[in-house]
Amino acid sequence: MDGLSKITYKGKEIIYVDYSGFKFDKIKTFNLVYGSANEYMKYPFKSVLAIVNLTNLYFDNDIINAFKVTQEAATYHEKKVALIGIKGLQVLAYNYIIHMKYRDMVKVFNNISDAKEWLVSDYICNFV
Repeated sequence: MDGLSKITYKGKEIIYVDYSGFKFDKIKTFNLVYGSANEYMKYPFKSVLAIVNLTNLYFDNDIINAFKVTQEAATYHEKKVALIGIKGLQVLAYNYIIHMKYRDMVKVFNNISDAKEWLVSDYICNFV
């Protein structure tokens, strides 16, 4: 699937969800939103490490709602999620999509290197 890949870093598998080239392409964006959620749900609860690259992605109400719907199902499979590429108005969309109770398992980074380090660190989130 376009935009979905896996990275092995320090012996741990990380799902990389890359929206950075999609910009205004809603069909590709919707496909990746739902495809990545389906991929997460193949994993055991609280096991997914993921990096989501939102650089240059265009958000509208339809896309925000798609993220919200899939997030509700996928959250139970996520251990830690690193977001990169968020700035400006995207921060508002981020705050809407990610509920406050999940703030310790989701973190925003400026680059992929720092994101990978945080994901494989020993800090473990125990949200149910």
